[in-house]
This record gives sequence, structure tokens and C-alpha cells, in this order.
Amino acid sequence: MSNGEGSVSDADAHSFGARLDRMPITSFHHVLALIISAGLLVDGFDIFLTAGVAAALVREGLATLGDVARLSMITSIALGIGGVLTGFLADRFGRAPVMRASILILIAAAIGMATSPSFEHLLIWRFIAALGLGGETVLAYGMLTEFMPSRTRGRWLAWCGLLASAALPVTLGVGYFVLPSPDGWRWMLAIPAFAGVAIFLLRLNLPESPRWLAVRGRHEEAEAVLARVEASTRHALPPLAIAPVAQGAVAMDARPIWPRLIAAIAINVAAMGAVYGFVSWLPTFFVKEGHDIASSTLFSAVMVSGAPFGALIALLIGDHVERKWAAVLSALIAVGCGVAYANATTDGQILAAGFAVVLSIYVFGTLALFTYVPELFPTASRLRAIGFASAFGRAAAIAMPLLVVPIFSTWGQSGVVALVAFLLIAQAFLVSIFGISTSGKPLEQV
Repeated sequence: MSNGEGSVSDADAHSFGARLDRMPITSFHHVLALIISAGLLVDGFDIFLTAGVAAALVREGLATLGDVARLSMITSIALGIGGVLTGFLADRFGRAPVMRASILILIAAAIGMATSPSFEHLLIWRFIAALGLGGETVLAYGMLTEFMPSRTRGRWLAWCGLLASAALPVTLGVGYFVLPSPDGWRWMLAIPAFAGVAIFLLRLNLPESPRWLAVRGRHEEAEAVLARVEASTRHALPPLAIAPVAQGAVAMDARPIWPRLIAAIAINVAAMGAVYGFVSWLPTFFVKEGHDIASSTLFSAVMVSGAPFGALIALLIGDHVERKWAAVLSALIAVGCGVAYANATTDGQILAAGFAVVLSIYVFGTLALFTYVPELFPTASRLRAIGFASAFGRAAAIAMPLLVVPIFSTWGQSGVVALVAFLLIAQAFLVSIFGISTSGKPLEQV
């Protein structure tokens, strides 16, 4: 994987980055964060609707359980491919045009899914939709990383993660009213198309990243975007402070990328493994262990409610801790909570420990996956590296059900918790070795 274009000097790149980092948070940053978060919300809605739509298709006799498995598998594979392709395209052609193209793909595919005459047609359109969806998180967090001032970058990335986490309850709420109606699954699939049109219109005025423009040697365009950003403040900007580059230091885009890539892959695998190996299986676990549907739903709801609280904690502490060690420590805390959950005996203990497990998993995911990973890479290769690492996370999401079923059948929830704990501990070990310090640092000095 190439590290960069080599088309701009370190001095020029540091100057552009320093001008972005000295900015206070203004209306420009608020609007940018809202546009990006709205896209993440639509992205999450489209991903989470799969389970409800699949259930409706089975109920109406339009699909079998085998078909549902194919739909889930197709979605996961395309999400991984989409992340990789989007990353390469965004590093080659720019963040803004690829963000607009990805939402157009989603709109077209959503219409295609909603009007599919057969399940096979639905599978094809779902694959296309997931290609676009796979790049949304890559683009969103990568783009925001390059605009937000270094001193508040962690908080704003976590804020977007918190807002995006609203996708699950929104999807469940909309599905509750829409899916029972005649052809409700078609209307459910069409909703992202309607929302996507609004997102596309918002993205028409989305600026290109000045850091990416500078790396590509398009200085005049970078200067025009920076002028727009700087014009959004009514106060005098502080003097430009550019930290000197140490003599003999390695150029920012010439540093070896593979240690950071190992850390990013480990984070993606652990985060996706924890969510798809534990959190998403909670209702099934409780039913299989003898709880009725009502109590299993209640238990799961209480535990999963830890997710937004975890994202909120990450938002509050994101800029006050070193994110490398936050990724390590939050993962180990999740392991400790998992041990407590595996040894819980009463309903109260199970609920409290389960809530703590989900909360700590989402603290880890928000700090490590959404905040730390986008900071790890140089601008020229940031999006393709994020996309490449995310593909391993998608692969983990595909593999976890294949591992969870036999492990749960043999060792119960304790065995599944042990599997997730292994992934989190391995992540902590690899990040402690290969991760780098990023908190509060200009991207050009990371």
C-alpha cells in the first residue's frame, strides 16, 4: 500500500494543517458534522433494517431462512468490498465527490430493492446498496478527522459516533409501525432512498478536504477552502504556530504504514467481533437458556441500552486521554466486565454485568474504531488504509456466527464471552506494541 503522492513538501502540508488546527469550533464545523452524522444515521438505518425486513419476508412466504442467511452474507461481503473500494477512490479522486457518489448508489439501490419482483433481484440490489454503505463510515470519520482541530478532534468524532448510534432505535421504532402493513418491507427499504435525496442535496455544498488537496498539489483549491473555513469565525485567529520538523525526521508520508495497519486491523476485528459475537446474539442466548420471549427481550433491551451511554462516555473523555492507551484499557475493562457477566448467577447480577459489558464495548468501539483509527494514517493513504482495515472487521462479522453457534452449543454464554475476551486481549496487546500516540497532535505530526 503506497504511503503517499509526494506532491507537496512537509512545510506546505504543515502550514495547511496548522491553519485548520488553530481554528475555533464555528458554524462551519457544526454544519459539517451534522451533514456527516446525517449520512451515518441513514447508513446505520439501512444496515439495521435487514433483520426486520428479512423477518417480514419470511412471514409473508417470500423468503426462507436459507434466503435470509444469504441476504445477511451478501450484505456483509459487500460492506467489506465497499469499504476497500471507497477508500481507494477517495484517496484518488477526493473525499467530497466519492461521498456524493456513494449516496447516489444507495438511493438507486434502495429504489431497486423496494421494487424488486423477486428475492433474487432483491439480493442483487442489496449487494449494490451495501457497496455504497460500506464506504460511509470510512468516508465520514476520515473526512471529519481532516477538518476538526486537533485539540477537539476526539470529542467531535465521538459525537458523530453517538449520533450514529441512534440508528438502531430509530430503525426499530420505524419498523414497528411500517413492517406490519401490507408491503411494509418495501416501504421500509424505500425510506433510505427518500432520506438519501436530502443527504445528497446537503452534500452538494460539501467542501473538499484541504489536507487532501494539498497532498495532491492543488494548493489554490486548498487555499479557497481554508479561506471559507477561516471566514466562519468572527474573532481574530491566533498566530500561526507550526511546530518545527526535527532534522533528519522521517517525512510524514514516508513512515512505514504496516505497524499502524496492524493496530487498525486488530481494533476492527475486536470491535466487530464483540458486537456481532456477543451484543447482537443476546436475545438468542436468553431464549436458548430457557427464558421466554418477553423476558429475553427485556434482558436484551436493558443490556443494549448501555451502547449510547458508552458512546457518551467516549465523547466526554475522548480529548482528555491518550487514545492509544484508551483503546487498550477500555478493551481490558470490557474483558473484566465479561468475566463478571460469565460468573453472574442472579437476574440482577446478569443485568448489571451485561449492561457494563455492552457499555464498555461501545466505549472501546467509539474511542478506538471511530476516533483513533482515522488518525493513524497519513492523508494521502488515510481512506484506503481505513477501508482496508475495515474489511477485516467485516470478515470478523461474517465469521463470528459460524464460531458462536458451536461454541455456545458446547460451553454456553461463558464460551462466547471467552472468545470475545480473547479478541479484545489480542487487540490490546497489538495496539500497545504497534499503536502510536495521537491525542491532541496535528495529523501531520502523528
